[in-house]
Amino acid sequence: MLNHLNKILLATLLFYCLPAQTTIAVIDFEARNISAGEVATLTDRFRDELTKTNQYIVVERGKMEEVLREQGFQQSGCTSDECVVEVGQLIGVQQMVGGSIGKVSNVYSVSVRIIDVETGKIVNATNYDHTGDLGGLLTNGMNRLVNRLVSGQVASMVVVKQQGFGSLYITSEPGEANIWIDGIKQTGTTPIMLDNIATGEHEVIVQKGDYSASKLVTVVKDDVIKIDFTMTLGKGKLKVVSNPFEAQVMVDGIDKGLTPVVVSDLKAGYHDVTVQLEGYCADNQSVLIKSNTVAEHKVDLRKLAKLTISSNPRGAEIYVNGVNKGLSTKILALTAGQHRITVSKDGYYDKSIQVVLAEGEKTYQKIDLQRWQGSLNVKTVPAGAGVYIAGVQKGVTPLQLNQLVVGQYGIQLKYNDYLTESSTVMITKDNTSNITINLTSVASIERKIASLKKRKLYYLAGSGGALATALLFNSMANSNYQEYQTTLTNAGQLHETIDNQLLVSKLLLSLGTGLSIPAIKNHLDQTRLSEQLQGEQ
Repeated sequence: MLNHLNKILLATLLFYCLPAQTTIAVIDFEARNISAGEVATLTDRFRDELTKTNQYIVVERGKMEEVLREQGFQQSGCTSDECVVEVGQLIGVQQMVGGSIGKVSNVYSVSVRIIDVETGKIVNATNYDHTGDLGGLLTNGMNRLVNRLVSGQVASMVVVKQQGFGSLYITSEPGEANIWIDGIKQTGTTPIMLDNIATGEHEVIVQKGDYSASKLVTVVKDDVIKIDFTMTLGKGKLKVVSNPFEAQVMVDGIDKGLTPVVVSDLKAGYHDVTVQLEGYCADNQSVLIKSNTVAEHKVDLRKLAKLTISSNPRGAEIYVNGVNKGLSTKILALTAGQHRITVSKDGYYDKSIQVVLAEGEKTYQKIDLQRWQGSLNVKTVPAGAGVYIAGVQKGVTPLQLNQLVVGQYGIQLKYNDYLTESSTVMITKDNTSNITINLTSVASIERKIASLKKRKLYYLAGSGGALATALLFNSMANSNYQEYQTTLTNAGQLHETIDNQLLVSKLLLSLGTGLSIPAIKNHLDQTRLSEQLQGEQ
């Protein structure tokens, strides 16, 4: 019976590992005129080379055999396309690779095909002929076969050369490059003459630093093949895997898709790689890409913490590690660790706190701001007066009042037997305002009232006397005028007397009026001071 659990687990694993690539499995090739053990070894090498291309998700041999054993299925003898498709359905892959390896004389012939499991159609097929020993087919041939199969190139006819040895003369630009022939590094650097190279096709690679070039060269018996390489800056691949998956990958600022992903055709050298996912801290690193290699970049993304900041009053500026994040109330996505939070608003002192956040933590912080403050220093003469602000006594003079919110204050100073004094003072940020008041005693006011009353009476008396005398002289002038109208003997003398009396009357009238003015002023001052005393009672 079909073991659904194993099949589902394998399919799920393949799907989540690299969802952007095709899942594929390789069944053991059919052996023709060579041993089954040799074919199994060559099949394993083919599977390894296919994995290195990063073009497929290749199922491991052990996992495939485990699923087939669960179903009681033996892959040996499975050579037809129908059988290969059935195996693919059992292990839950999209494509299968099947083929055969045979030997005729000293030529090994390998034929492979990729079959779509759903349709049963052949997606691609190729063959490869190798002249020489079986070791050469293992170390070089399987790699070339995979490259042909993946690239879709049709295998060219191979001309079987006469067995023997030839020579290679290799030059390169730039020089002093290392040489590999069929994957084996040679002693020395270019330019170089290499003898005793077996006849047949060989892959020659030259490399210096991140510069490289390669060619397929056919060595002819007893001949010298000259090869000149012009190397270019090599390219490599970058495989990016993140935890969790589906993170965006940016290479040198260019979007390369979602993880897991393989980025091809990257020039050798360092590249800026950013992996980012909403709700997680972006990872930004410089990754070295080497020529003709696949660099693996694995990232464990750290989940961001969420910190909600509110303030009293609202609308304050929020700074995180010195960076403005806007106005409160604000929800901040921050990395795990310690952060300095500063809240600032005009008219209030800045306030800073340190918060330590755990990965993925959600927390809330309310920050109460304090208004700007100043101080007030109050003195009175004499000392000991009560200091009142908004009707509340704050102490007695001399008095230092601290932590007063900035602004304008009305101050009242009260002391027994003294008049209450009022004053206005402005408190400014972090400054001390000073005020000194000379208090006026009630006794001094009473004395002043008595003095004013006495002077008022003097002025009134003087004014009354002057006005009465002025009326007297005016009356006398009227009497003399009547006599002047009837007299016949002393008219001139009477006229002069009348003029003098009228002049004196006018002068006395002016004096009386003048004396009444300070009397009125003293009366008003007396009334004002009396009202002050009444207000204190």
